[in-house]
Amino acid sequence: MDRWHLRTPVQEPVLLNLWFDAIFELAWQGQPDDRLYAEQSAPTSSGSIARGGNGLFPRIPKVPEFVSGKVVHEYGHPVQITSTLKNIVLASIAAIDELLDRGTATAEQERKQCE
Repeated sequence: MDRWHLRTPVQEPVLLNLWFDAIFELAWQGQPDDRLYAEQSAPTSSGSIARGGNGLFPRIPKVPEFVSGKVVHEYGHPVQITSTLKNIVLASIAAIDELLDRGTATAEQERKQCE
């Protein structure tokens, strides 16, 4: 039996949420000119503040005094992150391409190590 037939309707939202998580994680790793890219921001009471820096856990910048609203954070890491993808279909295609490219590169690297 195919695994698609074993899913229950209750599992559908969970699987969809996992896919969205994967798309956003890949988009956050991208660069501004990439096909798959999304900026991260931390919401405030009056808008949002873009997260700065590179790396696994970018922090929020020091917020100027004139910015109204506070960012809820733990030691500079926002509690909530927001991002926007303008077209989820194109983002999904780009994410699939990225995952296939990474899988191919990993397989080639393992093959070379075995030789």
